[in-house]
Amino acid sequence: YAGLGGPAVAILDAATFLLSAAALLALRVEEPAPVPAEQHFLREASAGGRHLLGHPLLRATVVSTVICMLALGISESAFFAVIDEGLGRPVEFLGVLGAVQGVGAIVAGIAITAVIRRTGELRPIPWAFAALALGILLCTSGSLPVVVTGVLIFGGGLPVLLVCLTTTIQRRTPAALQGRAFTAYELFTGVPQLLSILGGAIAVSLIDYRIPLLVMACGIAAAAVYSALRLREVPTGSELADPPVLHVDVAPGGHIVEQPPVVGHDQQRPVVRP
Repeated sequence: YAGLGGPAVAILDAATFLLSAAALLALRVEEPAPVPAEQHFLREASAGGRHLLGHPLLRATVVSTVICMLALGISESAFFAVIDEGLGRPVEFLGVLGAVQGVGAIVAGIAITAVIRRTGELRPIPWAFAALALGILLCTSGSLPVVVTGVLIFGGGLPVLLVCLTTTIQRRTPAALQGRAFTAYELFTGVPQLLSILGGAIAVSLIDYRIPLLVMACGIAAAAVYSALRLREVPTGSELADPPVLHVDVAPGGHIVEQPPVVGHDQQRPVVRP
């Protein structure tokens, strides 16, 4: 951008999208033929949203993401103010901070797969929200080392959050419904982000840039608290209690034969034969 200007950056950006499209076209995937819809189009199209909102854990996932996105969009405008007003640097310095954010994203993106194997995909979500909030708080400082540290932490929180949220939805959604579920998820979370971007642009132009950043940090911290309280697996009935222990008195010379489970009975009874 500094050397060749905005048009060159736009062309480079477009070229990366073309390369991505070419890579996807090169994939060879065997897909089954689509099954004709048996329901009305609107009901089929809304099935993803109904699935997300009808599942308690997925509904909490959507709500926590919406809370975050209502605040996260402020960063689109606020980070320019951090560079200009906070650090007194030219706008090209955004590339330097972007590289720092990328380093944090790469390190965290590599580590999160091993973390999920040990903890599952739900437990890291509140910590990822907290990392975003902490990184934003550090960006309110006018000190370059502090801001760089904040951007590094912020960059590390993003892939952890993305991987864990998408894994949460994917593991709890039937394969035939995943496309519509993720489309609904993007709709539920994209609209709040758009409103947040608009509000952030207006706020940064009218008040001190640190105030929108503080609002942003508080909003994401609220998402962290909500997710910590609500994103928990509900144990099934078989996990809530150990099976009952049967104590049977057997007459001399008798022996116990286990009776096969009977549908409708929640306990097994022994049969005593002489």
